[in-house]
Amino acid sequence: RQIRRFGPIDYCIVDEAHGFDLSLKSVKKLVEGLQEVNPHVRFIGLTATPFRQKGVKTVPLSQCGLFTAKVYDLTAGRNYNRLQREGYIAPILAPTVRFPQIDLADVKTSGEDFDEKQLAEAAMKITDEAVAVALDNLDGRNHVMWFGVNVAHATMIRDTLARRGESVTLIYGDLDKHDRVEGIREFKERETRHIVSVATLTTGFDAPHVDALVLLRATRSQVLFRQIIGRGLRPDPNKTDCLVLDAGGNFARLGAI
Repeated sequence: RQIRRFGPIDYCIVDEAHGFDLSLKSVKKLVEGLQEVNPHVRFIGLTATPFRQKGVKTVPLSQCGLFTAKVYDLTAGRNYNRLQREGYIAPILAPTVRFPQIDLADVKTSGEDFDEKQLAEAAMKITDEAVAVALDNLDGRNHVMWFGVNVAHATMIRDTLARRGESVTLIYGDLDKHDRVEGIREFKERETRHIVSVATLTTGFDAPHVDALVLLRATRSQVLFRQIIGRGLRPDPNKTDCLVLDAGGNFARLGAI
């Protein structure tokens, strides 16, 4: 609301630019305020997912109204492989173990993704088995992120892990701020082995020591899927790769990262 107080701005650098959407009132107000003071202001976007999801299609950010060109791209092909080779990102390991899969036959879509309530009900049916199989394959993995569908499902994952003697933290959007901050601190300082989240900790969460991801959810969104996998890409001296266990058929549906 006070953007004009800053005077003329020449460059506005936007991190996580895939979420900087002109259809959002706050974003529109910010952009128009900067342009009113300086019509020549330029916006520079940074993101690992330079597109938006519209239905089942992905639309490049350069076609979404604000950004006009992709200037520098390290997200695909040879550049991605080079970043791995040079140690800037950790390799992803998706094993061929038989991992329980969510039955999506009766799960309808709602908007651009699966219906949350129906998906949660389907995911809950396999959660106990999925936790057991995951733990059998997590030997040598010290810090694991789990992704649930909704709060009830994430709570179920947390309780199932706790019953098996695992140290685990649960994080979700409406959690008390103190509990959320303390839970994230515990995981980042390696006091707990597992962190279970729902609709949080997907974009920008910085925990390089994460060496395993367990997706107990399915999505049709390339942005969400890639951002989730991105939580395991950060390199750390104590890990050689990041294991991904996928109960949602996401790799099969959306392709390799």
